[in-house]
Amino acid sequence: MFEQLWWLDIVAPEKWNEVLVEENGEVIERFTYVLDNGKILMPELTQTMGSWISDRYRSFQTGNTQLSEQKDIIREMISKFPKHKSFNMVFDSSNDYILPYRWLGFRYVPSFLYRIDDLADMELLYTKMNKSAKKNIKSANNKTEIVEEDSSTEILDLIDKTYEVQGRTTPGKREMKEKIVNEVLERGSNSC
Repeated sequence: MFEQLWWLDIVAPEKWNEVLVEENGEVIERFTYVLDNGKILMPELTQTMGSWISDRYRSFQTGNTQLSEQKDIIREMISKFPKHKSFNMVFDSSNDYILPYRWLGFRYVPSFLYRIDDLADMELLYTKMNKSAKKNIKSANNKTEIVEEDSSTEILDLIDKTYEVQGRTTPGKREMKEKIVNEVLERGSNSC
């Protein structure tokens, strides 16, 4: 979602761009970025950005040649970056081959994210969770009520209350968040 054009138009209007690497007229890599005051950085409210490489180049190939192909693609992509003073990005976890960035002089600090890709069978998913996760879910079910809401005001008020309970300030400007929520509601949750 964070690399969608509509998202970038809301969180970084007129500051985002993309680099494309093509092969025979087909895009094989796309890298979205925000350039602000000569710095490539993460826009507000955005968790991840960065590189998308075609599955054809991520899938295992005999002799593990996909890694050398990815290295070449990444090198070409980086050569297309605009001049910049610094580069500070959080890549999506699908970017699992990051050594080429190190070889090209970038410094990275790994962090980890857990993603559940298949939510088709929630009962099966629940049976695979540890006791602590099940206990937290049961506790949350006893304390909450799930309702569908299609009003950005209601949704954003709930988010504000959540941060307030935690003693934290809600990130981002309200106007920007309203635009995001309204766009998601208009598109429907499955199209983001």
